[in-house]
Amino acid sequence: MNLKEMVTFLDKPIRKKSKTRVLGSFLVVLVGGCLFLDKVLLYLGVEGGNNFGFYSYADFIWVLMSSFVPVGLGVVFLVFRPYIVFFLVPLYCYIIQMIWIFQPHIPSDDVYLNLYVSGICITIFLTITSLGIQSSKKFDKREKYLRGMIQKEAKEIIEILKGKLD
Repeated sequence: MNLKEMVTFLDKPIRKKSKTRVLGSFLVVLVGGCLFLDKVLLYLGVEGGNNFGFYSYADFIWVLMSSFVPVGLGVVFLVFRPYIVFFLVPLYCYIIQMIWIFQPHIPSDDVYLNLYVSGICITIFLTITSLGIQSSKKFDKREKYLRGMIQKEAKEIIEILKGKLD
């Protein structure tokens, strides 16, 4: 690699693919967060006019989102190819829901709201941290490669200058 190619390599912008994956990762968290949209609507006092046969509007939203989220995650995965680690957020929500389903003495999963929120915050923090670590490793690899190329070019320039001085 000559000096001109090295400068071109250094000036190369972040690839579009990487930006698309980050956007997809954000969408995974957003779609996964829809799993507890019923809790948000209850907190905000939003009540729909039609429960569609369910006990409450929140129950309807819960069933609707539980059906929508897997489809939404599939579409996001196929279109954006997000970082897999971000799927921990919806997975965490589904695990909490599975725990609640097998607890027949608890009539509502409202008691798990603190667990939902704290777990999602921790999961998002860990996934963003892991993404940062992953990108810094790539940066370190690139920096090491470039240092080696610069040293190689510097040695070649020194040899050329020695030849001209002799």
